[in-house]
Amino acid sequence: KAAATPYAGVPNDDAIATVDEVVASLNDPKTILVDARTSDEYDQGHIPGAVLFPFTEVAQPGSPPIWKSATELRDAFTALGVTPEKQVIAYCSTGVRSAALYFTLRLIGYDNVALFSGSYSEWTADPSRPVATG
Repeated sequence: KAAATPYAGVPNDDAIATVDEVVASLNDPKTILVDARTSDEYDQGHIPGAVLFPFTEVAQPGSPPIWKSATELRDAFTALGVTPEKQVIAYCSTGVRSAALYFTLRLIGYDNVALFSGSYSEWTADPSRPVATG
């Protein structure tokens, strides 16, 4: 049965980082980029300064996958320098896998998180943008 009142979503512009915002963040110590792809993808090329946190690492091993505890996740992110006082920008190839990191970070209490929805595909579309490897 249809809802009596249709749902009307409201975009949250603060949740999305544009490519210009990512470029501006490259040398900002208050911002950290988190790459949600695999280590092989990261090694082949990533946005300079980004740390790797494969999106699958938010779950405990096994099936069905369930989230790790908030404490375990906070410890893992903190070990990479991804701390709550920083602006965190998550990305992957096209914004799908990094959405899991965005959700997870928000779930464990990080307030200043954005998703670079254009992700690495948009980043590498302009050959003048820097790419790091290894």
